[in-house]
Amino acid sequence: MFSQRRTAQLGLASAVTVLIAAMVTIFLRPLFDQRPIAFAEPGNPAPYFNLHDGEGRSVSLDDLRGSVAVLYFTSVNCPDCGAYNARIESLAQRYRSDPRVRFIAVNIDPAADALQVRVDAKIIGRTFPTVIDEKALAATAYSIKSTPQIAVIAPTGILRYRGPFDDNAVESQVKDHYVMDTLASLLNNSELAAAFPTR
Repeated sequence: MFSQRRTAQLGLASAVTVLIAAMVTIFLRPLFDQRPIAFAEPGNPAPYFNLHDGEGRSVSLDDLRGSVAVLYFTSVNCPDCGAYNARIESLAQRYRSDPRVRFIAVNIDPAADALQVRVDAKIIGRTFPTVIDEKALAATAYSIKSTPQIAVIAPTGILRYRGPFDDNAVESQVKDHYVMDTLASLLNNSELAAAFPTR
């Protein structure tokens, strides 16, 4: 037989154990209840994001609504991005005066330094904004596993393309212009023409 003191100690220990289990359930259950992020597949709504550039200005998916948005996922430390920076800038320049198209670079370097990102954009001559995704939230939402990668979003907010810029890192050997063709297709779309009537 347990003494009264021992019985009280066991009762207290049991109560503490139950309390700890309840607290763990309360705090950890939301983590397990979260559904995994769905892959960002063309034809589905583009995942929401709200990021800031190197000077603290925000750019969100809502800001791009009504335009064809080209998201260029890039990294300061990615050698492959070097082969594409000039190509993407050239395409951005082609549409620079077209209000229907917006280009945004998304830097996904972990713990990216804002100054480094600004300097890199200046050195490579990027004329469109660069936002910082240091926690890879947008990259994860858009299923981006490497750089460079592109996402093209229709004015309605539907993701129309996600993948490489073209089919070859060597520009002279490119045969398929994925992003260029997607843009041309969207801009010739009758729905887009209705959204941007000819003046």
